[in-house]
Formats: sequence, structure tokens, C-alpha cells
Amino acid sequence: MKLRSFRELEIYVAVYEHRSFTIAAQTRNTTQSGVSQTIKLLEQALGVRLLFRDRKQVVPTPAGDRFYTACIAALRSGQMAEATVETFRHGMDGKMTVGLVPAITRCALAPAFLRFSQAHPNVSIRIMQGYSSELLRQLYAEAVDFAIVPALADTTPGLSVRPFITSPESLVTARQPGRQSGPIRLSELSDLKLLLPSPETPRRRKLDAYMALNKVSVAQIRAMDSLTGALSIVRDSDWATIFSTLVVSDKNDFADYTVQPIADPSLSLDLVVIELQRKRMAPPAENFLSFLFEEATRLNASWS
Repeated sequence: MKLRSFRELEIYVAVYEHRSFTIAAQTRNTTQSGVSQTIKLLEQALGVRLLFRDRKQVVPTPAGDRFYTACIAALRSGQMAEATVETFRHGMDGKMTVGLVPAITRCALAPAFLRFSQAHPNVSIRIMQGYSSELLRQLYAEAVDFAIVPALADTTPGLSVRPFITSPESLVTARQPGRQSGPIRLSELSDLKLLLPSPETPRRRKLDAYMALNKVSVAQIRAMDSLTGALSIVRDSDWATIFSTLVVSDKNDFADYTVQPIADPSLSLDLVVIELQRKRMAPPAENFLSFLFEEATRLNASWS
């Protein structure tokens, strides 16, 4: 069999990952009938069924699973072949879109952005802030080159996941006379009123599991997916929230708050880098990621 182009592989990969001809057509900027025809021609040329499909679902066959793995390898090889000539160009240029959760944009983004822009002024950077579910959708739609999110609980098809940084979590309350900023055991507190991320987010699930396991007494929990909104409420009330070191590392910015690292047992935010397996991260994006990692590491160390 001779494939006409990598586009056939890209269309098959999109159908496999989304389990949908309709969504695959949208992400590959084509029609549903065009996707169906491509899959049909692939199966005819290969002489084997790749997908079982009906009105409700698309299910890969064992041959379809193996073919998907081969497609991923072929697409990455093609991109690596193109990348071999990039080192012959002078300096870095191009553009990228990066998806970041608020824990990164709060303090680590600005110094990383400024350093990178000074070193590579010909690279255009767009920052997209959001939470895990939205950034995951943007990644699948190829609207972002990579995203940094809390560790995913489930394996997601088509994603490459690598550790980014682990950052200690702290209880944040309004500053009160006599309250110290040292480590605190949440289990020793009573009737906490907490502003936390929405229940469907990976970070919220981890926080809920921690509080249940350690018998933390919670009077009320309200979902709050706005970092600045949570801080405004906490500053003027008896509500509290939980943020990682990366958010609260600027002590001047948190003069109105008491920040107490959670201890016995400790609680941490595990951040990971997610990207599409079928796409090789471009050198400028890899370089910008390294700047973000350096700044996040520095913030962790400065708080300690």
C-alpha cells in the first residue's frame, strides 16, 4: 500500500482519538463525508477493518489500535525530518500558543516571558489561561502547542504527559492579629469554610480525597474557579482557600493574608506538561517551557 499523504494518517488519528467522525472532521478542517471516504479507502488499501462504527460510537479493532501506534510514529518521524534543517537557520523565530493554569500565570509567567522575549524577540507568544478541561479541549483542537495542568487522573488517548513540577500547598486566610504563618494541620481546625476549584477538576478531586482521608472538618465548600475572585473574598471574610507555593510566593503581594503550608501530612500540587503524541514540540516552545520550569523552580525554592 502507498499512502498519498500524511493527511490520511492525520485524519485516521483524529477519528481514533475522538471516537467520532464528526469531531475529526471539525479538527481536521474537512467534511464528515470526506473523513468517511478517507477511512474507507484506508481500509480497502490495507485489506483490513480498522474501525467498527454505527450511529452511536466508533470502536477501533485490534488492527486499528496497531495502525494508530504506527501512524503516531510516522507523523512524528515526518516532523523530525523537517526539524533537522532548523538548526541551519539563524536564531529562533515562529509563533506559539501556550495553555497555562492560573498557578503558573500568577507569578512564574511574567519573568519567564520577559526573559524569553529578550532572548528570542522574533518568536510570537500567545498565552491562554484556563483550567484543565478547557486546556485539554484546546490541545486536541491544536489551538495550543502544549499546556501545563494538574496531573491527570486518567490515561487520555493521544497525549504525551511528562512531569513539570511539584509545589507545596498552603492554607490562605485573611491576616489576623496573632495568627502565625507557620505550617498547619488541617485536621486540627474546625468548621473550615473553603473556596475550592470546581468538583470536576483534577485538583479538586485531589483536595477532596486529602480532606476525607485526613478527617478535615469542613463546614462549607463553595466552587470558585477564579483565583482573583477567591483572594478578594478571603481578604474580606472568614472564608479560606488553598493555593500552591507558585501562587503565594510573592510575599509583598500577600501582605493582607496569612499563608500556612499544609503539613502532617503535607499536600502538594503536581503539575504536568501535556502535548499531542502526533506532534513534535517545536524548539521555541521547548525553550519557553524550560524558562517556565526555571522560574517555577526558583519560586518553590524562595518560599522554602
